[in-house]
Amino acid sequence: MMTDSIQQESTGAETQEHEQEEDRLSKLPDDVLIYILVKIKPIREAVRNCIPSKRWRHLAGFRSSIVLDVIHFQPAVASSNYTLEELVRSNVRVVEATKSILAHKSQITIRYLGIRFYLRDESIDIVRSVDKAMENREILKAEFILIPERLHVYCTDDDMINYGRRFKTFIDTCPRAFGALTDLSLHSIRLDKSDFYNVLSTCKKLEYLSLRNCDAGNRSELQIEHSQLAELAIVSCAFERVELKWLPRLTHLTCRNWLLLRDKYPLSFGHVPEFWALVLSLPGTILHKSLVLSEFLLEFWALLL
Repeated sequence: MMTDSIQQESTGAETQEHEQEEDRLSKLPDDVLIYILVKIKPIREAVRNCIPSKRWRHLAGFRSSIVLDVIHFQPAVASSNYTLEELVRSNVRVVEATKSILAHKSQITIRYLGIRFYLRDESIDIVRSVDKAMENREILKAEFILIPERLHVYCTDDDMINYGRRFKTFIDTCPRAFGALTDLSLHSIRLDKSDFYNVLSTCKKLEYLSLRNCDAGNRSELQIEHSQLAELAIVSCAFERVELKWLPRLTHLTCRNWLLLRDKYPLSFGHVPEFWALVLSLPGTILHKSLVLSEFLLEFWALLL
């Protein structure tokens, strides 16, 4: 009993000392507190510092560079049996952090806003927070990385369809937020071809697009037209063919783990006058068309002549 009493007194003293220290920090001018937060590189640490004090809480939103990554909100010790409950908890933390940071009325320009989150129902509040923030703040560069709850090797057709529907709800609900994106990464999503066109037309500022394990249905073909897109990555996708129809600013293209068909190549080059960098990694068997690079690029070179 005596030991418990001593421990309680010790804990109480430590708590009082922490509160006094926090109170001293809270008395500092706003510009000093903002400087301290700017120097805290991981945004989650800034969020933690803002939670205890009401006066601190709004200051994280004054950062001109905001990065929120669901990976940083997961348990510090990696576990092979990472549970769905832990995944949901980490995603909810990202949602709450985004809402907290972007909620205030600061008019400071956000030079970079990057958020990686799971494509779950609660994540719509992340998109809504970004959409709402755009009423008061200019966002120069914004990036969304949407990842599935399951690794792509375990995603079924039903999973991809459900992720696609959820993503479509996000973009239909907050087109302004997606219209501000310069970078977008999608994982394990199946959309109709018309929905892909809607994504490209809504994300007018898009400069970088990454599609991983995505498709538009069985043996689907996709045409891509976009005035700003400069980099495109297609990885482990099931498109039968992608036509780069009109991409006047495209410079870089990466294609990995994309099976060739028996009788034709999966890519077609249209108007790509700035294109100069190509990364190809295409596995295949004797049943697939052999890749002859000069033949593959023939139509592209013809466009330059």
